[in-house]
Amino acid sequence: SFERASSSNDQEGIATLQLAKLYKEKRDDVKAAECYQQHLNAQRGRPDHGDTKETADALEFLARHHLQQRQLEIASKFCSRLLEIPGEEERGKSLEREIRAMQGTSGTSPIRRRAGY
Repeated sequence: SFERASSSNDQEGIATLQLAKLYKEKRDDVKAAECYQQHLNAQRGRPDHGDTKETADALEFLARHHLQQRQLEIASKFCSRLLEIPGEEERGKSLEREIRAMQGTSGTSPIRRRAGY
């Protein structure tokens, strides 16, 4: 099972990514968010920071999850990381607009580049 694999030395975050997708399908956003965060933590040590579609999907999910929880600063951090992934600029900009709209501002961007995740 993915749960067993994710708890036993899933250094690349592959099992946690699959588990996150399963939880997302089941609409268990809290557990999906935990697994996506574990996946991102596993990607941190990689030279490319795991700049893959899977990482972008995880960042978007986590940003939206925190946006729904009205945790705008945390959502902004995930969004800023998404904006740095090559080829994901449009997805990041769309999310940035949603965060800005929820903050009720139309001026300066709350997104700080390279804020980490």
